[in-house]
Amino acid sequence: MSDAPAEGAPAPPPPPPPPPPPEGAAQEGAAPEGGAPAGTGPPVLTIDPPIITVPAAGGQSVHQLNNSGGTRLAFKVSF
Repeated sequence: MSDAPAEGAPAPPPPPPPPPPPEGAAQEGAAPEGGAPAGTGPPVLTIDPPIITVPAAGGQSVHQLNNSGGTRLAFKVSF
């Protein structure tokens, strides 16, 4: 037996619309709490400057990490 309505029978009613989100919830397509708009492409993490040179005697390097996608990213730094 199939789930198709019998010939000449009326079509089933469309499903009801989803309930509205709870008050205070983020709207679909709205910016997440962090303020960055949701990305549509793959996650992109840019690092400025893109290379590091640390003297053999030790030192410090400061970099800016910018997540231009809407997805939170985790990363690991090793050298």
